[in-house]
Amino acid sequence: MIYIILPTHKKVSTTKLFLQSIYENLQKKYKIILIDDDVEHESSRAFTSYKNVTIIKGDGNLWWGGAINTGIDYLFTKLDPKPHDICVFANNDVQITSTTYSKIASAFKEKESALYHPRVFDNQGQEKSAGSKIIMWFPYISKHPRNFTTRYVRIDMATARFLCFTIQTLKKIGKINKNLPHYGGDNDFSLRARSLGIPTFLIREAVCTLDDRETGLSSSNIMSFSDLWKSLISTRSSNNLKYRYRFVRNYFHSHFISIMIVISMIFTIFIKYIRNKIFKIR
Repeated sequence: MIYIILPTHKKVSTTKLFLQSIYENLQKKYKIILIDDDVEHESSRAFTSYKNVTIIKGDGNLWWGGAINTGIDYLFTKLDPKPHDICVFANNDVQITSTTYSKIASAFKEKESALYHPRVFDNQGQEKSAGSKIIMWFPYISKHPRNFTTRYVRIDMATARFLCFTIQTLKKIGKINKNLPHYGGDNDFSLRARSLGIPTFLIREAVCTLDDRETGLSSSNIMSFSDLWKSLISTRSSNNLKYRYRFVRNYFHSHFISIMIVISMIFTIFIKYIRNKIFKIR
């Protein structure tokens, strides 16, 4: 059995495409736990009659991490998952293909106690980051594997666009860190897994597509200084300094070292902003 935990906030049309891709391409028994964290509950009305979908209503303040944890709580208190069943943290802005899960299933047969994620391509066919490997904490340097030729590539920090693992692995790692409500929770989840000896892999032949036309502010889509500034304080931005500090502090007890790492992250953010501006002008 596959249990898919799916946080949503509006974007009903996007969620429909995700669910359609699941219905068409997932050739196994599955259950979707949809957490509708929208006070207007558009998804609750839209997907009530959908097969294999259970809807949990949020109050609009769960954010991504709270929604995932709500789904985990439901999974363990209301359902009866077996240790070798699969759990998936999914985003509703992706669509899986006919080979996405079959390649991941093959990987589980080789090494069950791991986290697996497909490669991600946008609607224009450009490969996007599905995770990264930390090269150095200070100055902060990371590598985002793309177009790799090996069957698998190991990473440290995964995204949760379609992150797969067994129920027994989930029990070992635990829930999403409550001090990372929106961005960073997925990265922290896979880093905690690493500290427990549980690796995370990207799979070359497993692919999903991403609709990133409506996404939060990030280093890849910021073009104005005002947006850059907003991204440093917005909960909906992966650049948010408060949550970057919380994320780093989870792994470094020193307040000073944590601040220095975040400063180096800020420098990288500004470099990417300048690069984006230059290429846009060209």
